[in-house]
Amino acid sequence: VVSITVLDLIYFIPLVIIYPFFILLLKGFLGKTVVLGANDNLSATAVAVAIGKHLSENRPRNVEVWIGSQGSEEVGDKGAKAFVEKYGKIGILDNSYTVVLECCGAAEDMFLIEKDMHRAVYNTEINNWLLQAHADVKTKNPDLLNIRTGSLKIGSCDACRYIHEGFKAAALMGMEHIKNKAVNWHSVNDAPVNIDKKILSDFLEVSLKFVELVDNKFN
Repeated sequence: VVSITVLDLIYFIPLVIIYPFFILLLKGFLGKTVVLGANDNLSATAVAVAIGKHLSENRPRNVEVWIGSQGSEEVGDKGAKAFVEKYGKIGILDNSYTVVLECCGAAEDMFLIEKDMHRAVYNTEINNWLLQAHADVKTKNPDLLNIRTGSLKIGSCDACRYIHEGFKAAALMGMEHIKNKAVNWHSVNDAPVNIDKKILSDFLEVSLKFVELVDNKFN
């Protein structure tokens, strides 16, 4: 005799609904095909290098800019965790703004995270600076990707490690237009052939304008 109680249904019904989504998510992590992660997140590393090159030749007057690629994001943001633990303790991050770049080579929109799955609330001050930077660049470059804000129910980025330790951080990401999901996210299509140089340039322009605005703030 099989006895089903109300308590069984409370556990079973959500499981039936969630299970297909879990399998779909897991599919993006498993397989024999080696994926280079061109958009997620080598593209952002490329933009970061370009930012560093430009600023080394056109140094800000009032702010110091650190450029880094911290690694191990997919296994719990371990690179960012180590960085924050090391430099947070000695006070270097106390008056800093951190902007994490994500998926900058294939996108339909730019996206600013407001809150992620780890309940990290992203800094509104930095988000507002980035929105202003985008607006300024857009006036000169009408073809610039549009920008929007929103929350991530699934996913986060290195910025959450800064936020949970009380530091100001934000993330500028490339997203699909309708869903809060990166283009070719955890897909075999995340390859160099699907990287768009124009989109890389868009993220570079907004990033450099952000640095310029913050630098001018301290004139």
